[in-house]
Amino acid sequence: MQQRSATQVLSFVLFLYMSAVTIVVTLIPFRFAFPIDHAKFSLFGGAADTVLNIFLFIPLGFLYHLINFKKKIKWQKHAFLFGISFSSIIEFLQLFLEKRCTSPSDILMNGLGALLGAYIYQEFSSRARRLNQQSVGLIVLDLPVTNIFYLLIPQLWLNSLATGKIYHRYWQALLIGLIGVIIVSEIYSQRKSVRQIISPTGLAGFTSAWYIIGSALLITKQPLIVLLIGCFLGVLTFLLAQTSKQRSAQIRSLEINIIKKIIPVFMVYLIGLTYFPLVSPQMPWQFSFGLSAIPEDPSNVIIFSLLEYLAAFSLFGFMISQWLATSETALLKKKVAISGIIFGVAGVLELFRGFHPFFESSFTQYLLADIAGFAGILIYRVQLGSVRKILMSKYSPNLRSVLVK
Repeated sequence: MQQRSATQVLSFVLFLYMSAVTIVVTLIPFRFAFPIDHAKFSLFGGAADTVLNIFLFIPLGFLYHLINFKKKIKWQKHAFLFGISFSSIIEFLQLFLEKRCTSPSDILMNGLGALLGAYIYQEFSSRARRLNQQSVGLIVLDLPVTNIFYLLIPQLWLNSLATGKIYHRYWQALLIGLIGVIIVSEIYSQRKSVRQIISPTGLAGFTSAWYIIGSALLITKQPLIVLLIGCFLGVLTFLLAQTSKQRSAQIRSLEINIIKKIIPVFMVYLIGLTYFPLVSPQMPWQFSFGLSAIPEDPSNVIIFSLLEYLAAFSLFGFMISQWLATSETALLKKKVAISGIIFGVAGVLELFRGFHPFFESSFTQYLLADIAGFAGILIYRVQLGSVRKILMSKYSPNLRSVLVK
């Protein structure tokens, strides 16, 4: 019971984060206007919107069913009703946005997407139970690093929206995908419970589907590129799963190995966000207290670029917290080190941004990045409390001192 409760709290944090990003994605720039004489209404939003609306709610349906694990009966009904209820609120608010169109077909497709996500969770958990494994053994929520994999989905959403028509930014989405590949392949090679549930081929398909769902906001514009990257990541996952040496590592050792591998890739991605497009630096150095890069009437692409940058810093704070949490350093020194890294990295990136011919160093953006980084730390701390409860109920007392500190 304690393990179930902890897992539920942990998945609820992920669900809230995913819901918040969904609201931002669908309602930005939040310029609500009254009265609604400009409201647009359509019975059918088109084939592209249909696919997009299904994909957008798959992660929400998955996490919703994970939260409501007790509803084994009529779980399909609960997931579908959740999807259409959440979507109805969004579609109603879109009536007050000048450039948005409300459509009942969007509500239906969102409901089907939530149902599909719940179905995926149901299949995974059913297979785990048939093998006498708890569903957490597959979803691996007792590994904090796994939540990075889940949090990369909204990161891909924001990247897709920030890309706009700048299609050569796909290398950034590829870097996000590579981080996901590293995480799932390392977990697969070092967790026997996962290898018992899914084959290398199934793992490859899972990774490809994960990337395509995350890039769903672009698949209607550039389907070939999205599918090619998704297939490439799937093949890479399959090769790593087949060739890597299978072993059973302690949780702490596993997390350290994964974090050491993904942080360099993530730093390349974060630097790319800061200095894109990559051009030669110029003098003199430019500085502003406000967000001068955002005009008074900004496009959604500019806003999503800032949101992607801040979301990336939340992930960075999460990763750094997890990395230093595995060390033997005193708690106070860990907190000082984490804070120093957040302030230092955000400061250095913003400092050199002032030499970019298209941007200025912004004190406000620096503060926002710091806040986002500490938000990532908070997410990690909430998750860590839940993980400790899971491990306490899952392992013998002799192993607790090794697994949890």
